[in-house]
Amino acid sequence: MTRARPLRLYDLKLFLGKENKSYCLSNRIRYTICQISLFSWLKDTLNLYPNELAAVCLNERHQYHWGGQTSFDQKNAVAWFTWLLAGENASTANLSILLEYLIQEAGQAGMRRCAVTLEEGNWVTSAFRQLGFGVFARQTVWHKRQSSKIESVSEKTDPGIIWQPVNITPFDEFDNFYESQITQSIRQLGSNWGKSSVFAVKKDHAILATAKVSANNSDRIYIEPIFHPGVEDPAGLIQLLADHVIKSTEKNIYVLIPGFQAWLSEAFAQKEYAPVDRQIIFVKNLAIDTAEEARKLPIEQQLLQPVGTGQYTITKKAE
Repeated sequence: MTRARPLRLYDLKLFLGKENKSYCLSNRIRYTICQISLFSWLKDTLNLYPNELAAVCLNERHQYHWGGQTSFDQKNAVAWFTWLLAGENASTANLSILLEYLIQEAGQAGMRRCAVTLEEGNWVTSAFRQLGFGVFARQTVWHKRQSSKIESVSEKTDPGIIWQPVNITPFDEFDNFYESQITQSIRQLGSNWGKSSVFAVKKDHAILATAKVSANNSDRIYIEPIFHPGVEDPAGLIQLLADHVIKSTEKNIYVLIPGFQAWLSEAFAQKEYAPVDRQIIFVKNLAIDTAEEARKLPIEQQLLQPVGTGQYTITKKAE
């Protein structure tokens, strides 16, 4: 009988299978670390991060089919699928068993939604769709390899425009800027920016952009920016940020452009960025949002008064 359960220390042997394939569902890991490490699994088995849950799917002969992990965003009550590891005889049928287990645990942890980011055409998509995940948003990852032969953009940029690290707190100017630029539906998933470095750039005291940054301190940087519609050179600002974070003259820059800011695509294409991954965010609702019922107030007047023109009969209110 195939079943799913939490990850245990001896389950680490799942990594020893040379044919096993990992599916990193978190862009921050995919475009910087580019692998799910044995060390990260070890941390999960020791429960060092209470907001993460790892589990495995195996049969009665202890043959592993799948491993997977979800990360809980407590602020927005969203459980994100961060990675999957396909083992021997992995299929969408036994993947559904693992997903059902992780979804159930997310609901018991108080999460209101489960979310996953998948590239278009990923073969595991059908397993999520069968469990009620629907298309929520689309986005594209753009890539550019900056060579040492390319002149640094910092030499061409207004010296008054500088990216600065910021700490975003609720209702501060950076939080208000982010909320004003994203769509209402995206707000439901939250920014989840607390786990990454956040930078902002201003001109004449006005915010041009904010960006969430993940880097591996060598030559790979992944950036999730939010731009003001009036920004003049978004691709130039991104390269300026990359130069600020990674000092290497040769670097791989990955930029996420969400669907609601698709107008940026042309600007990045002109600066020799190319789309490398078209993705879909799928969401499953675990709880139904209900509108607060309007409060009913009693009528204090003894007589109902006519409104507007015409003939009316005044009716005395019953005692």
